[in-house]
Amino acid sequence: MSQGPHGGIAAVLARITGMGSGGSNRVLSLAETAERIGVSPRTLYHHWKEWTGLRGFKVGNLVRFRERNVEAYIDTLERSAR
Repeated sequence: MSQGPHGGIAAVLARITGMGSGGSNRVLSLAETAERIGVSPRTLYHHWKEWTGLRGFKVGNLVRFRERNVEAYIDTLERSAR
């Protein structure tokens, strides 16, 4: 049985998302991450690789971020603002 064009990506995302039930392993979308750090999704998409400390990864053409990495990035920004 053949999968659709996104069947492989959907399967990978489902597997990644299910890796842990705790918040630290939760995978956030680009839009969720952008909202948390206070930028537009477009800005985040174009600059996430340049921003030191914000680790993301691509699954196909989708950018995803682990919740723990986003929280660590926010903590770093807060510490440097003091």
